[in-house]
Amino acid sequence: MGYDQDTRAEAVRLYVEVGAAEASRRTDVPARTIRRWASEAALSQARDKTLEDAGARLRVQMTEQRLELHARLGDEALNLLDRLSADDTAAKDVRDLAISFGILFDKLRLESGEATSRVESVSPIEAELERMAREFTRT
Repeated sequence: MGYDQDTRAEAVRLYVEVGAAEASRRTDVPARTIRRWASEAALSQARDKTLEDAGARLRVQMTEQRLELHARLGDEALNLLDRLSADDTAAKDVRDLAISFGILFDKLRLESGEATSRVESVSPIEAELERMAREFTRT
């Protein structure tokens, strides 16, 4: 099936912007054909650059959201500490909410690939330096 130049140009433009599958959906041109046209026009690198830029924007957005979440968590942690020190029955409810929140936050970190626990490791060199320092202080 032959496609006119306008359809071909639009499909290739969309390929760079949104990828072959979406370009195919919008133009009714098979994705394989669009990829071939893009390759012939040496636009595969342009698509790769678009993906890299989108990835970079997403990483910045996630970092900003994480920073905002940390700031809000700090504020809420202070609020919870004040409420936990109160001597009333609401303090138990606050503790239960804090535990639930901690579990949910760990699950969020786990889902995003972050560590949910901290493990301290000491290199052999650091261990030897510590041993030597202890030995030196004994003499």
